[in-house]
Amino acid sequence: MEPPKIARRDLAGHRKAVLSLAWSPNGRRLASASADESVRTWAIDPSAGAKPERSEISLLGQGGPVVAVEWHPKRDDQVASLTDKYLRIWDLRAASKPTHAISIGGASHMSWHPDGHVVAVSSYKQNDITFADVRKGAVLGQHTFHDQYPGPVKFLGNGSVLLVGCTTGDIDVVRVRHDCRGGESVATLQGHVQDCTAIAVDARSDYVASAGYDALVTFWDIAAATAVATVPAIEYAVTSVDFSPDGARLAIAQEKGPIVVVAAPSGRREAEVDAAASHAVRWNPRHPHILAFGSDSRDVWNAEGRHTDAGGTVGLAFFGSSGGGGGGGGDRSGRGGR
Repeated sequence: MEPPKIARRDLAGHRKAVLSLAWSPNGRRLASASADESVRTWAIDPSAGAKPERSEISLLGQGGPVVAVEWHPKRDDQVASLTDKYLRIWDLRAASKPTHAISIGGASHMSWHPDGHVVAVSSYKQNDITFADVRKGAVLGQHTFHDQYPGPVKFLGNGSVLLVGCTTGDIDVVRVRHDCRGGESVATLQGHVQDCTAIAVDARSDYVASAGYDALVTFWDIAAATAVATVPAIEYAVTSVDFSPDGARLAIAQEKGPIVVVAAPSGRREAEVDAAASHAVRWNPRHPHILAFGSDSRDVWNAEGRHTDAGGTVGLAFFGSSGGGGGGGGDRSGRGGR
């Protein structure tokens, strides 16, 4: 199969590495979080041939590297940012300061509940998941781990289940209380021999993709709680994964080397996007041919092969499209074996 044609556009603005990305629900705006202690938003033209965008809003005063950013699941004017000390909620209509700043020590990852009222945050210091009410700016409760440290988190379906990647390499399945004041671990998916670093769920909650420091990406059938495929020949530790909105593709970011795009859930390699290193990949929710990624600058790796604190850009890759139309995705060929 011939690889798809890919057009690329880079958005400059961050002084250090881009650590996280999030699209607004309508797919018209992109938020980027960086080690330069800022979050930027961009109004995105879906045409591949458009001129590079400029940052429209800068959310400053974060007090440290911003390790994660998430857009409200239903609103286009609200985002959440995360540092290792605070979860901040921002109203983009009045973005001079956050609406709420909730103290959470050692925070590393977050996931917005589908109803938009609660954010789940994992903490490597407190060894728990904190459920925060974004309307009141208050902590509702925690779910504590006793024998492992939590990492990436992702709500499933209606939000009654939370997937938690752990330092053991396992994915803990947590049943969340209806009031989001805690949870109960009900199952474990054993998929990695080193830390689980990223989790993605397809739009229909049929499949989960998990990734780890072991350079392994695994597809899981959620209903059967069974691994159905792995992605071969990933060379370096995986930092981020994301399903396209049609579920046909999975994008994979590595700590060194290109973005890899595979068919879901078969894992068949379809394309690569050139990058020195990347910490984040996100498909546009309305335009399945547009992939956003954080791309470190070429001098991020020094002559000794060590990672430096060089700057980064936000990249946009347009698959199979020279204009505003949507390029086709790969097939979901793994479904036939279910």
